[in-house]
Amino acid sequence: MDPQPQHPSEASIQGEGSSPVAVTNTEPGSTRRRLDSPLQAIFGAVIVLLLGFALTQTNDRISRLEDRVDTGFARIDERFTQIDERFSAQDERLHEINLKLTALIAALNATAEVEAALDGRLLDPFTPSDEPES
Repeated sequence: MDPQPQHPSEASIQGEGSSPVAVTNTEPGSTRRRLDSPLQAIFGAVIVLLLGFALTQTNDRISRLEDRVDTGFARIDERFTQIDERFSAQDERLHEINLKLTALIAALNATAEVEAALDGRLLDPFTPSDEPES
């Protein structure tokens, strides 16, 4: 059985009636090619690690940005709630004013004058109205 070459760059040559002779590859770039592969592996691993680090940092930045945006929306929602409460309070006040005006109109028996004012005309206070007085 022939012994296997120790390295891929080594080859065995057999002559006639002689034992195998080991011959090494003497190409000028062969050593460089063997060294490039481990360097490429190291640089590839470094690039993958840097990319993973960058993506992790980006994810953290995005998470912080989302938190800020959520906080801002919560503040805006709180302000809208306060504004809604103010509108509700104004609506209640307007309703009270409406009730008081209605009671005042009824107490003064001035329904005809109010209806005329709502139509855009004014009645002369010295002329009798169309309503019969009781």
